[in-house]
Amino acid sequence: MSKATETWKWSRAPGKQSEPWVLHLAWHVDEKHRDVQLELPVGAKVELGRGISEFGRALEHTAISDPHLALHARADVLVAHDLESKNGFEVNGRKIARGDLIASDVLSLPGMHLVVRRGNRRGAPRELGSVLCSWHIWLAGLRRRLQRWARAEEPVLFLGETGTGKLELARMVEEYRGSGPLVRVNVKALAEGTWHRELFGHARGSFTGADRDSDGFFQRASRGVLFLDEIGRLPMAAQEALLTVLDGDRTFTRVGDPRPFPLRALVIAASDKPLVETPDFEEALYHRIARHVVRIPPLRERPEDVLLLMHRAGFDLASLDHYCAGKLLNAQWSGNVRDVFNFVARVGDAAEPLAEFEDLPQRASDEEESGVDLKASQPLDPAAFAAALDRAGSKTALAKQWGVARSTIHRWERSFKER
Repeated sequence: MSKATETWKWSRAPGKQSEPWVLHLAWHVDEKHRDVQLELPVGAKVELGRGISEFGRALEHTAISDPHLALHARADVLVAHDLESKNGFEVNGRKIARGDLIASDVLSLPGMHLVVRRGNRRGAPRELGSVLCSWHIWLAGLRRRLQRWARAEEPVLFLGETGTGKLELARMVEEYRGSGPLVRVNVKALAEGTWHRELFGHARGSFTGADRDSDGFFQRASRGVLFLDEIGRLPMAAQEALLTVLDGDRTFTRVGDPRPFPLRALVIAASDKPLVETPDFEEALYHRIARHVVRIPPLRERPEDVLLLMHRAGFDLASLDHYCAGKLLNAQWSGNVRDVFNFVARVGDAAEPLAEFEDLPQRASDEEESGVDLKASQPLDPAAFAAALDRAGSKTALAKQWGVARSTIHRWERSFKER
């Protein structure tokens, strides 16, 4: 098996095509309707509107028409189109007449915001530790796995973008382990010439200035957890040394001291990027540390978690209106969970909290990230499309002219070729 088997991506995935679609009512002007979920199996066609009962009484809003929009659950996308409603709908903060939605898109109607998801309805959000909470499947059974791994000596690998909670998970493993400290190593700060003594320690007199024996990170973490953060930045020589320790008899030597010292810590590695995209990372080491893997999805894959995290950070969700809730659900959150907690702190300190919402970077502003077909209702034939593409000069230029995502241009091109 090669390192290329690690195929997970940070980008939004459409989900397994046999799974049903789910509309999660993430915010509603009436709190009692929040978190209602509508499951749509592939092939289903439904109309939503005032008086139509798929969401119970959640659609009884005076600004919603009867009917308002139609949904068609296809295998690859959830198609939404307006039924000549009075107020229309938005996807990812943009008002459109028809759109091809994928998982993590936000569908906004008057008085409510719904998040699109693949999979089955979920009864309640899962919680783990002090800050980790999610409707997403990634937390399912994780507590039991962390407890089991904490009692063993096999390395663990946490994969997640910055701010997703990797250190929080490491702290939980330390708690479950119940002996020894958590020693965090910022791998990118290890210097090329000093990493050996920083990791493994050194003996007195082993180099100029070494006037006493010194423990390295490996010994300081004895009986506890050694957390190697940003493992992908580890120098190649250090990777080989770590592999030797983990693959051999789990012993290491200090600089200037030939005696072997046993590794008595649980090694947890973490990376904010897929290790398959790190060309200088040793493949054998990857397989050694990837025995147990936790992949933490970024918030852009689970926007329904944003309001959960806001509440966990102490924000009063009852104070949100439709505008501010939409800003939160459609925000980029490049710093993920940490970004949400920082935002709550800024709002609490701000003289004009509304300005903080208005300044939130919105993901829909980046056409390359949007999966929404903004002009899918525009009638096009292959000849007209080809002529427009020729005039524009490139797919990217045509996408900008028409105000759609580049992926939409690619999708249209493929569909015309298949005719």
